[in-house]
Amino acid sequence: MKKVQTKSVFARTLLAVAAFMLAFSFNTVKSKAYDATPGFSQYLSSGSEWTSKGSLDIASLFDIEKGDKISFNVADKSICSAKLIKTKNKGKIYYSCYITPKKAGTTDITCTVTRGAQVYTTKYTFTGVKYDKPISSIKIGKKDYAKALKKSPYLYGTKLKGTQKIDVQTTDRYTVESISVSDGKKNSKLAMYENGDTVNLKKCAHLIVLLKDKQSGDYRSVSIIKNKKK
Repeated sequence: MKKVQTKSVFARTLLAVAAFMLAFSFNTVKSKAYDATPGFSQYLSSGSEWTSKGSLDIASLFDIEKGDKISFNVADKSICSAKLIKTKNKGKIYYSCYITPKKAGTTDITCTVTRGAQVYTTKYTFTGVKYDKPISSIKIGKKDYAKALKKSPYLYGTKLKGTQKIDVQTTDRYTVESISVSDGKKNSKLAMYENGDTVNLKKCAHLIVLLKDKQSGDYRSVSIIKNKKK
């Protein structure tokens, strides 16, 4: 069994916590060296997310300094909206662009960073993707939750118990990258597992299956959430 602890982070909602932690974990692995230009990373210049209600894509910003003024412009505002979010972890401030999908389609988001007399611009290409039932089977112990995730990537109001083997089968377009468990607390740590691992779900408030889209190379996820949908 493989278990990895990521850094603790804070976000306003449970979905935002999970999304940020996944983005932070994968983004820092891929981007070993920061870009010289403040804003979006040239190594992580695109992403996608389901257009389902509650979905969120997070694009990390790099080389941001105190006093910088940051703004976003979405070329096609009918596809998504973009908002600057700051999160603090162990005394450091991390800057991210929270992207809320509205409909399927692709658009560019321009990040402008003003530092004194200097103005820097970078771009991020976002694609909204209609939910296409990526999971054919998701067995936690003996129970299969695939039917409940047929119409939405989020299954609310489901409490997972005990120590259970998790086995996920996908459609041809996707592969399972990891399975993550959060206790849902403010300074939650995301424990990451491999498909087929046996996992202690006693304190699980949010289980996330991270999927890789083989067509685009992007990452998206499905989630089983203990709390009921508000």
